[in-house]
Amino acid sequence: MANFIAAMVYVYMQFFPVADFVIVIGHMSWQLGHGCPAIIYLFMNTTIRSGVSKIFRFKKPINTRTTTTVSVVGHGHQHHHHSSSLQ
Repeated sequence: MANFIAAMVYVYMQFFPVADFVIVIGHMSWQLGHGCPAIIYLFMNTTIRSGVSKIFRFKKPINTRTTTTVSVVGHGHQHHHHSSSLQ
């Protein structure tokens, strides 16, 4: 429908003077008619979606969290010390 509206507006514009808002409607209809299929393919087609996500995927940051566990054994009882640090 968007392509039809754009086509009719463009044909009309070739023969008759039109207001600016009619030109805007024609351009927006053309953009809608030609841009929506790409959006639909991205959301509905898993093969295309995975291919596009591979192209634009950024590397995940490396986990820099370290955990240290220290056990101290004394006379008859144990002490556990846990520390965690972010580098």
